[in-house]
Amino acid sequence: MNVQVKNKYFQNLVRMIQEGEFLFPFSIKDKRGVHAIREIRRHFLDEKNLDQSVMVDLIERCLFAEGIQKALRLNKPQIVDYSEVLHLRKGRVYGLEFQKMGPTGSHKDLMIGALIIIQIMAGLLPRGGIDTITDAGFVNSALAAKFYTDYLGFQGTYFIQETVPKWLLEQLDDSDHFEAVRVPVPASSTGVDKKNATYRALLRKFVVDSNFKDRACHLGHAEIGPFAMMPYGRMFARLLDKMDIKPSVFLTPVGAGTTFLGIGGPLQERFGLDIVLVEYAGITPLKTKISDDRYKGEVEVQLPIVPLSLESNVRIDEKLWGYLREKGYDIGLTSASALTISAYLAEKRGTTIIVPIFERERDYSKDARKVMSREIQLNPFILEDDWAKVSEVYALR
Repeated sequence: MNVQVKNKYFQNLVRMIQEGEFLFPFSIKDKRGVHAIREIRRHFLDEKNLDQSVMVDLIERCLFAEGIQKALRLNKPQIVDYSEVLHLRKGRVYGLEFQKMGPTGSHKDLMIGALIIIQIMAGLLPRGGIDTITDAGFVNSALAAKFYTDYLGFQGTYFIQETVPKWLLEQLDDSDHFEAVRVPVPASSTGVDKKNATYRALLRKFVVDSNFKDRACHLGHAEIGPFAMMPYGRMFARLLDKMDIKPSVFLTPVGAGTTFLGIGGPLQERFGLDIVLVEYAGITPLKTKISDDRYKGEVEVQLPIVPLSLESNVRIDEKLWGYLREKGYDIGLTSASALTISAYLAEKRGTTIIVPIFERERDYSKDARKVMSREIQLNPFILEDDWAKVSEVYALR
């Protein structure tokens, strides 16, 4: 395999994977467009159906082989006890500090890096004529893709909804190597939501633009992102063991499955814990997937630690977000929402809860909930037996 991209960081990454013999033991028949990712996903699902994890095991050995994490510019994992700042007894709520691990400050750094590793392991990179890495998603994954394409010497094309706040889109546009393709909001009559519209736009690009199809490598965020994150779920399980933390609940905001499956799945296997998802009242796509006995409905949380001086019309998670910022915590609103419900449940049940701290602070807009929720329909690549792993869902008012 010859390294086509003339970039020392990429060359070094390829060399370590080849010398470590971390290549998958199968070849991809059709390496163009989305076909390769579909084939890789089929291999993952075949193993899952056989209750095997050969591919995930190999990815894990590769990701944690000497030098790989450093080559991906990733820091060591940290787990922080948030209990005292939430005015709970010590050891009630812990945060998995994803926002401190990667170069752009979110959990998507780990995912995009792992997806690029998978491309190399599958023989899709490096490959003659391929100079562009592409995918579709939201801000965190776009920022991570921008960093890694630049760092490893590729062009980047990322499909993202045009309703993302202008100043965030501008962060994606300040480079010659990266293009953020704005995808219009589909008409309500189409039944297509904003998030899935970005993925459809990517698929159309591969169909109508033969040049793009010949030179672009699709990462497969939606299709195989959860599998790419499972080694990190196992990593945090080992760290929790080392710290003698025995969680009963893994609680995370609803998303595409990268976290609730990729991180929560391995934690559930190790500790037998409950997976609890949080969405926002008024934006509740999980109602269609979760049975009535598991869907706990809307909950209004009162936290005595939140300063009363804040405006009464500010939502509780945004109040907690502001309070934590004052205390020196650099976290995003989604994580503040998860911590809000976690404080409520930990106090009510007296249990130990683990929360992923997704990202650093990002001020999305005045109505941040709507921006981040994207009026989502759920990722069609999440299977029914995956949804069955979820114990409870709460809708935060």
